Amino acid sequence: MKIKLGASLAIGFVAAMTALIAGMMTDARMETAAMRAVKCFFLSGIMVLAVSFLLERFVLKFFAKSAEDDDEEEAEESNEPEGGKAGADVPKSAEPNEGGTPEGFMPLGADNLRRVSTQ
Repeated sequence: MKIKLGASLAIGFVAAMTALIAGMMTDARMETAAMRAVKCFFLSGIMVLAVSFLLERFVLKFFAKSAEDDDEEEAEESNEPEGGKAGADVPKSAEPNEGGTPEGFMPLGADNLRRVSTQ
């Protein structure tokens, strides 16, 4: 909610300053330019807030996810048993060989890195 409110206030402020500067450049009275700036502030702020709520509610389900939900999902995935979804990618016949690494895996070291020459 804080992000939505902050975004709507920031966009409202930018719209108000734009309306105020445009009013000053056209030699409108200060009262007229100020009222236009206030109207632009409220209208654009309300529109940004409404669009963000609509996006969250109807269009983008991942738009509403918070960081806490993501952390909980990662914790659940890491706690799955080996026969489940997480262990399905690792073949059962992959036994560790020298150094405790699975077959076909070679850790990077200083001697097996490719060097790119700069010219």
